[in-house]
Amino acid sequence: MGNVIIHISDLHISTKVDDGGITNARLDSYLTTDDEAASTHYVATFTDTVKKDFPNETLHLLITGDISDSGEKIQFSEAKRLITKIMGDLNIPVERLLLLPGDHDVHRRSLQNETEQRPNRNSHLLNSIKFQNFAEFYKDVTLKDFPFDNVIVDHMIVDSVVFVGFNSNYKINAGGGLGHIPISKFNEEINQLKQSIDSGKQWVACWHHNLTAGYDNSNNGQWETENRQHLLSEIERQEIKLIVSGNEHIMDAKTVLSIYTSDSGTFSTIKYESSFKAYILTTGDEIALENKMFALQPYSGNDLKYFWDARNNLNAKQLDRFVLYKANTQVIQDIKDIPSEPEASDSDNETDVTQKNVKSVIRYDNPAFSDKLYNLVREKKLFHSGHFLYNTEKLTR
Repeated sequence: MGNVIIHISDLHISTKVDDGGITNARLDSYLTTDDEAASTHYVATFTDTVKKDFPNETLHLLITGDISDSGEKIQFSEAKRLITKIMGDLNIPVERLLLLPGDHDVHRRSLQNETEQRPNRNSHLLNSIKFQNFAEFYKDVTLKDFPFDNVIVDHMIVDSVVFVGFNSNYKINAGGGLGHIPISKFNEEINQLKQSIDSGKQWVACWHHNLTAGYDNSNNGQWETENRQHLLSEIERQEIKLIVSGNEHIMDAKTVLSIYTSDSGTFSTIKYESSFKAYILTTGDEIALENKMFALQPYSGNDLKYFWDARNNLNAKQLDRFVLYKANTQVIQDIKDIPSEPEASDSDNETDVTQKNVKSVIRYDNPAFSDKLYNLVREKKLFHSGHFLYNTEKLTR
């Protein structure tokens, strides 16, 4: 059996009508606190799709934030019920769950109440207040305490890959904000985590806010510009190959520097396109995550209200896979030295020189031919040019 990581984000479990009887004009989710049967049916169509496509695989669940729409306790209560159902339907134990907060999981009303009583220019640092409702929900689902002041929430090891979950909501206050992770705490905590995990693993960073944009006309996605630059540099230095996130409500996959990014889109939206992703882990000489996308098909009042279908990566202009490691399979052949010629002895050298000298000497002794040549030189008076010396005795013989 292989390993598959199911990635969902931005459930935005909402309330249709508040305690005062006011209808939520911003409602944009199939998952609400007002209609339990409808929400249950929506989740069931999702889990049925996953079971049909991955009947024999070991499943893991990654949720990258905005589970609630406004951080209210009633929304987290419904979230607990639905996420527990997902885990039960897909046979996913809590050890195979990585659950992270988004900016909508911050209870901004609590921050407003606190700062009205005790003004604070750094209200984004009041983590125990802004994450109080999320922390209770987190403990109910994961059976772990939520680490209010850490940047690393938790991690999940899948075979040779470590998925590290970060809290990207450091700067979120009552007025919202952009993604931000303090660099010093990022390095400190990930270095500590690496010391506790066997070397040779591949690392994937998971958080809520998007660093790249698939819809917004912004190179920074929804992240603070300066912090983004420093963080990307540290991500490369830590040899993290992939960042998975949510937040933008659109499926996306890009590369920035040498890093892959993947956004699962929003799991539940009425106005746009609901989606989720499945990362299929392959190992061997190459460790990679296949990027499989699913989207909710539109309907027009027919009996089959929700129908999830796999997407073609080519048409969606997304990468098919994220390669985290590739072994060097190039064969390096041994280089054999060419044997040198044996050194010659002194006697061999003397013989060789003698032979060469003998070959270079030309011996020619033909008196008749010599006399004829000298007579010709004398008759032509060639010696007058001053360039020919001869033996006069020989010429007059």
